[in-house]
Amino acid sequence: MKKNRRVLIGGAVAAYVLLLWVLVLAESAAPEEAGASITTMGKALWYSIVTITTVGYGDAFPVTGIGKIIGALFLLMSAGALTALISFGVSWFTGTGLPRFRIRRAGSRPIFIFNRADGAAMALAENILEETPNALCLFSEPGGISAADPCRIGLEIPPDVLLNQLPRGAGRPTMVFTGADAQEQLSRMGIPEGADVICQSAGIPQTLRPGLRFFDRDSLCASMYWRRYPLKKDEKKVLLVGFGSLARELLEQALLTNVLSPVRVNEYHVFGNAADFLLDHPGLDGSVSIGRIASDRDSLILHTEDWNGDEALLRSADRILLCADDESRNTELYRRLCTWFPVSATVHVYSSTMLTGDLPAFGTDKEIYTPEAVLRFGLERMAIQLNENYRAACGGNAPKWEELTPFLRRSNMASADHLRTKLRFLLDDDSLTEFTAEQIREAYNRFLTLREQQPDLCRRIEHDRWVRFHAMYNWRYAPTRDNTQRLHPLMVPFDDLTLADQAKDDYAWELISSLI
Repeated sequence: MKKNRRVLIGGAVAAYVLLLWVLVLAESAAPEEAGASITTMGKALWYSIVTITTVGYGDAFPVTGIGKIIGALFLLMSAGALTALISFGVSWFTGTGLPRFRIRRAGSRPIFIFNRADGAAMALAENILEETPNALCLFSEPGGISAADPCRIGLEIPPDVLLNQLPRGAGRPTMVFTGADAQEQLSRMGIPEGADVICQSAGIPQTLRPGLRFFDRDSLCASMYWRRYPLKKDEKKVLLVGFGSLARELLEQALLTNVLSPVRVNEYHVFGNAADFLLDHPGLDGSVSIGRIASDRDSLILHTEDWNGDEALLRSADRILLCADDESRNTELYRRLCTWFPVSATVHVYSSTMLTGDLPAFGTDKEIYTPEAVLRFGLERMAIQLNENYRAACGGNAPKWEELTPFLRRSNMASADHLRTKLRFLLDDDSLTEFTAEQIREAYNRFLTLREQQPDLCRRIEHDRWVRFHAMYNWRYAPTRDNTQRLHPLMVPFDDLTLADQAKDDYAWELISSLI
């Protein structure tokens, strides 16, 4: 395509020069009394310019027949040139010209490249621009994006080509692949160098390349839910109705997040086909009471009857999550629940669209696809700092972050994600979802005081959380550690730990100091 364009341009230039040359020859041969004025190439060039641009000063004009024919050609060319100029201007502003110009002028702005302009990508871009107004979001399809938008640019160009068109000196961009075929598209394209890559995928590979992260909607939704709606002190009994992929993530996240204190235990009642959940997590039985209510640890009860088959349970519930993957079913369940049962529980309904009325819905794209949730740079920084705290507690005899296995990285990320629960515990305020610098400083001071007065309390909470996380991944106790068999000598109650092993759990609480 570019070669053909060069041939056409070269041919047009050659024809133009030939016309000028013939014009000079014809006018130079005119009789002296004719008063020919176009006798040099310079004068011919000047005459052609003022004629094509329709200026027409009249200081030069042809006097021969051939000259007048060439002059007429220049006059006809003037209409075409004007049309071409207008067309170029329109296409530049409405086509790819202006967007490419903006890309070239990106400078040091944060740049995000999306493989498509679907709901997830548009929601993430909107949240990015709210947090970082000078960011530039590039989309490999223009659907729904205004050509006048200075921060969102859509072009029918593959993501890797967009990456190569960034100007020299631009910062390290972030590429975001969304959609059901995101991982397949990334595999076909190959992982580009010089960019961080975020890819939507239901299955997270065990081996991750540096700079490559994966996310899926259900896990993001579950994480968002428990961050925005943490359990309060008076909420103990939680019902999950409609067990599917989302409910599974909500339950897993609840069991890992809501490790609150040694004296606060929760009940999780699940309605739906959750048999596979227990088959995937047989190690949980050492940390959670399965099938019966316990007073000293969390309980998980799987119900085979219909959700409305136990009226007493509905009456006594503190929180009810209607979280079937079929969103229309959730709204119908909410209508039936409110119509036929005297429910005093807090009720939340999963819906990916913003519904009208008083429906207490959660799970919209705008809520889920936030920069922190998807990009996770802040959480990863905390996890790296957490690992450094642990290495310091071990005298430096522990692997660095880049040397950790994917499981150990997930373990550190889970511990860092639990930090909000720790802050709420220290501040004795379950309603907090965001924390100011002053609140973080106050929480750390309370931790220092609590460590002096009741050193075992904070350590016990972190150990219980650590055991819960490992039990979720089916680690079990063994006197000798074996990572391949998922065996660990610390998978025991807190009171069975040595004093040295108990003190190691301080490193997770010390992470609060790094936030001040």
